[in-house]
Amino acid sequence: MHVFLICIILIRLHVSLGSGECGGPIGEYSQWHPWENCNQTCGGGIQRRWRSICCPAINGTWSNCLAAYNKTEIFRFEYQPCSETCSNGGVFMIGTGCVCSPGYTGRCCSI
Repeated sequence: MHVFLICIILIRLHVSLGSGECGGPIGEYSQWHPWENCNQTCGGGIQRRWRSICCPAINGTWSNCLAAYNKTEIFRFEYQPCSETCSNGGVFMIGTGCVCSPGYTGRCCSI
């Protein structure tokens, strides 16, 4: 009887923690956060998004929780090229930056 009650308590604790702020089950990674802003104002930049493990500290440390769920990273990151482009018909060239159309100048071809 005691083992049964302990199991019920542990299941309820797991469900309540898993539906908390992290947005996923304990020991798994949360949903991806939205893409961050591009690190360049025009052409050639990258942006990232991240997610974190849903893991309460065990005995005061995250590493104990990570070990308990056989994980090695608190955060996961994904990177992608930005969709921002050079203005006014400019073309982005790796290593050069924006190559502006005639009549335009500036880093982003906006002048």
